Amino acid sequence: MRFFVRVASALKVLAVLFTAFLYALIVPSTSSAVPTITYTTGTTLNSSTPAGWTLDNFTSYSHSSSVSRTGFTVSFSPNINANNCQDVQSWYNSSNGGASKPFIATHDNCEETFTFTNPVTGVGFTGFSFSEVNTQRVWIYYSPTGYIEQILSSVERTETPLDYRIEMSGGSITKIVFKNNNDGQAIDNFIFKAASAPGAPTIGTATSTGRTTASVPFTAPASDGGAAIDSYTVTSSPGGITASGSTSPIAISGLSPNTNYTFTVAARNSVGTGSSSSSSNQITTDPIVVADAPTSLSVTAGNGSASISFTAPSSNGGAAITNYKYSLDGTTYTALSPADTTTPVTIPGLTNGTSYSITLQAVNSAGDSIASSSVSVTPRTTPGAPTIGTATSTGRTTAS
Repeated sequence: MRFFVRVASALKVLAVLFTAFLYALIVPSTSSAVPTITYTTGTTLNSSTPAGWTLDNFTSYSHSSSVSRTGFTVSFSPNINANNCQDVQSWYNSSNGGASKPFIATHDNCEETFTFTNPVTGVGFTGFSFSEVNTQRVWIYYSPTGYIEQILSSVERTETPLDYRIEMSGGSITKIVFKNNNDGQAIDNFIFKAASAPGAPTIGTATSTGRTTASVPFTAPASDGGAAIDSYTVTSSPGGITASGSTSPIAISGLSPNTNYTFTVAARNSVGTGSSSSSSNQITTDPIVVADAPTSLSVTAGNGSASISFTAPSSNGGAAITNYKYSLDGTTYTALSPADTTTPVTIPGLTNGTSYSITLQAVNSAGDSIASSSVSVTPRTTPGAPTIGTATSTGRTTAS
């Protein structure tokens, strides 16, 4: 009889292992980058808390439908008063269940969810996985909808409790759910390893791409901290000007012309921003140059003046245009006074009846632009009043 019991037990273990092999990973269709997990068990795996992990042995724990612990919360679905969720609490903590702590994952119509305050890269627990009928499934979530399924190795209450350990690479764990399986899971303690901010990226060779812009390349850090990197931030020195992006290189703008800069880059994941890289090589942004010439000039003659409409230069040379100058002969230029940077501009002091060929220059801190194309104008006004002479009659109906 004992022989058949042992054979049945061995077959049961083989069936569980085969199921675990087939269902160890379930890849959801909602994610293009799916992390991987490492699943291990042993009788002394969690006998001491590994470095970097946190242990919760459920001191001062009171069983309820939703429990807040340091670093995570636990909830039951259906709630603690539904169906067997409440019943299994006392049962598992008795000699029947074999658990010495009050955390009960699942039984019959009850599921238990561990939701982490901050992402973690590993979880572990000690206890019993009852599987007289079905296997115990755990869903390990790495996003709101993406998860990996793990089948737990079976341990009956009359056997030595197992230590279970699940670690994730290429992502981080946001929650785990012990699924309803019509049997049960008893847990004595719980450990987890919090994710950290990423390491420092490696800076590349920065280059100036203009008067106010630069391009900063880099390579990803050796460690993402256990959580996927979602962005990188480049910071200038001097000025502390920043720019962010998800890939290398990152274009940074808002720099000052003809100025020396170095840059650092830092990576960010769901935990936070990591340390910055070393400083880049020094670059010098392009200097300010004179603006382009104004274009599309048109003119309206006035009384001793001319009104010039124009289109502002396509490039200001890297500095604001502060005024315009005009020339009546193509050689000598006079600045508008007061300064005027809007169109149209008025040129005073012209002689009515005299033809002029007028050109404009734009002025910035680097100097005067080349001359625009010219426009011709002859100022004019209405005629003055004639001087009347002595009128004479020249007939019944005429006069001179």
